[in-house]
Amino acid sequence: MLVPPLPLLAREAPDRLALGVARSCRLLLLFGRPLTTGVLLLAPGLTRLLGLFPPAEPALEILALGIVFMFVNNTWIATLNAID
Repeated sequence: MLVPPLPLLAREAPDRLALGVARSCRLLLLFGRPLTTGVLLLAPGLTRLLGLFPPAEPALEILALGIVFMFVNNTWIATLNAID
């Protein structure tokens, strides 16, 4: 039976778990920041390109600010689930 790596690290090497979670957060921030900036800056063009409701541009800009937080939040959720 294959054991997922996070629970295994939480049980056998908690210091390595902390290092892995920190690295995961940094990597997700590396991807999340440009994605957030891109959606924020391109919101008007995206609504026209995709044929969305034009007054939705401000809402898309506000939601774009949450992308980076959603990326990091998923890391913490997976870690907390792994360590019970």
